Amino acid sequence: MHYENGKIWLTRGNRHKNYLKIDGYDRELVYLENGPPGGGGGNSSVFRVVTDDGYTPDYAIKICNYPEDSRDGRDLRRVRRFEHEIEANIRAVKASLESKVIQLITDGRLQISKRTFRYFLMPKADGNLGQHLDREELGVPAKLLLCRNIFETVNQLHKIDIYHRDIKPGNFMMFGNTVKVGDLGLCAFRDEESDLDRGDWHIGPF
Repeated sequence: MHYENGKIWLTRGNRHKNYLKIDGYDRELVYLENGPPGGGGGNSSVFRVVTDDGYTPDYAIKICNYPEDSRDGRDLRRVRRFEHEIEANIRAVKASLESKVIQLITDGRLQISKRTFRYFLMPKADGNLGQHLDREELGVPAKLLLCRNIFETVNQLHKIDIYHRDIKPGNFMMFGNTVKVGDLGLCAFRDEESDLDRGDWHIGPF
C-alpha cells in the first residue's frame, strides 16, 4: 500500500505489498465489500484485514489519512480528531457499553510510504444500517426496535458525556441483527474545551 495526495491506496497487481505488521503478525489488507470507493472516507480509510489461518475472524482496520509528522496545522487537527475517536471508544467500553459501540481490539502506528499513521483494529461488521435497510424487508416492530436501540445507545453516550454529532445510517454498523454505533470521529466531550472545531470545520452531516 502507499500514500499520496492525502489518501491511502492499496497496491494493485502485487498483493504482497498490501501486507502490514499488526501486533507482530503480517496481515493482508483488501478493500471492504460495499465500502466507500477505494476504502477512503473524509478523515480516514477503512480496509478489511484478511487472516491466513481460516479460524481467526476477519477484522477491519481504520487508518487516519493524515500522517503524524505532517507540518500542516489543519492536518494535525485531523490526527488529533482520530485520537479523539480512540479515546471516546475507550471511555465507552470502560462504561460497560461494549454491546452498544464497536469495541477496539488494538490501536497503534503504521509505516506507509515512510510516513507514520495512527490506526485502530476493530471487528468487521456485516454492513452499515443503511445497507441493512436496503437489503432487508423489515416490519414496523423490527424498525421500532432498531430505533429504540439507537436511541438508547445515543442516550447512554450522553450519560458518560460523549456527544456523537454525526448521526446517520452509515455510522451505525450491523452485526447480524444487532446495531452498534461507530465513527465517533466528530464526537465532543462535555465540559472539555477543544480547538478541534475552530476555523472552517463543518460538524455533522449536511
